[in-house]
Amino acid sequence: MLKIRLSLSEKGRPRRGRPARDGGDGMPDYKGMYLTMLRASESAIDLLIKAQRACEEQYLSADETPVELIPKQQPDN
Repeated sequence: MLKIRLSLSEKGRPRRGRPARDGGDGMPDYKGMYLTMLRASESAIDLLIKAQRACEEQYLSADETPVELIPKQQPDN
């Protein structure tokens, strides 16, 4: 399971004074932030694919439900 530690304020915004920095040059570590989001996105997609496959297996292994055709009603004119 992917665990990501975020530092958010009560309003859900990044906390001030502790932005991601790289190398001490004062610039945010955009590459690190991108890679974190990329990994989280890949994990989410993998989780959705696993859930879809499990549901498909459940559907395919279920007993066949009989299909009954209902005759079309003629409009009253």
